[in-house]
Amino acid sequence: KQFIRDATALAAARQRAIGQERAHQLHAERARLARQAVTIERLRIARELHDAVAHHVSLMGVQAAAARALLTHDVDAAGRQIESLEDSSRAAVAELYNLLGTLRDDEAADPDSAPGIDQLPDLVSEARSAGLALDLATVGEVAPLPPLVSLNLYRIAQESLTNVIKHAGPGAHASVRLRFESDSIELEVSDDGAGRPARAPGAGLGLLGMRERVNALAGTLTSQPRHSGGFVVRASV
Repeated sequence: KQFIRDATALAAARQRAIGQERAHQLHAERARLARQAVTIERLRIARELHDAVAHHVSLMGVQAAAARALLTHDVDAAGRQIESLEDSSRAAVAELYNLLGTLRDDEAADPDSAPGIDQLPDLVSEARSAGLALDLATVGEVAPLPPLVSLNLYRIAQESLTNVIKHAGPGAHASVRLRFESDSIELEVSDDGAGRPARAPGAGLGLLGMRERVNALAGTLTSQPRHSGGFVVRASV
């Protein structure tokens, strides 16, 4: 009888130990998932801030330099560049306020208020105002896209054009292409620039952010120099 009591007590103690260990593992897993969620959200915020502000700030620098160069011999053209710079400044502030508003209040976030591929013509016009020769074309039957897909493709186009302005060099020509297929969409941004003599400084986060956006949509991204010169970014979802 004593043996049975000892065995029963030992089994009960073992079960308590197993239960405590499982509870500890569950708590550790919950803590790990919470840290992972915070890290993912920090990356998302950093990516949105980078893409929303860097494009406009890069344009503003180009527009300000162009205005300064024109002041001595073409005041009217310099004035137009300054107007474009003001537009870029207002757009940057508007995007920043919109992003900060969604971060302050989750209930205020409206996916339909985020930029998307419908605004690519505005993005192209803005890049042209900085002196970039640029054309935009859509191939295939246009179809509505989920807000997240539309936003990510817009941001990829935005960052790609920022890189063209910063790195392609004078006289470069760029193209933006949207190709609608039956079950996919492809965005391509390419240029034929030879590059600038001194590479413009940057944090190197642009291409990383593009890849993160495409991976989130289970798509593919190609970003590489072209054989004929220049650079190409191609995102397919």
